[in-house]
Amino acid sequence: MRLLSVLVLVVAACSGEDDEVHIGDECSQNDRCQAAGLACETSAAGGYCTSLCTRLGERAECPAEAVCDALGNVTNVCVRLCEDAADCRDDQECNGVTGTNLKACKPK
Repeated sequence: MRLLSVLVLVVAACSGEDDEVHIGDECSQNDRCQAAGLACETSAAGGYCTSLCTRLGERAECPAEAVCDALGNVTNVCVRLCEDAADCRDDQECNGVTGTNLKACKPK
């Protein structure tokens, strides 16, 4: 019984991070994003977990890893911050954020 308890704890600890949803993650419907309080923007290729914000270039309304900007034709959404393309999904680029010196992951 003790071995089973330890095994359950190890499996739970190892699987937790993979299940986390972040701004910019892929999605096809809101279910995946809603678990993190986000919505799925399906107009972006591969979907894009995001949330609404009001001030372009501001970070206060977005999670720590994000900033408010445009995502394709959709404006005022939180997008994932990046330093270079390696920080983004393969179908995204690391581009400038409106009115700032920041960069964010956006569809190619």
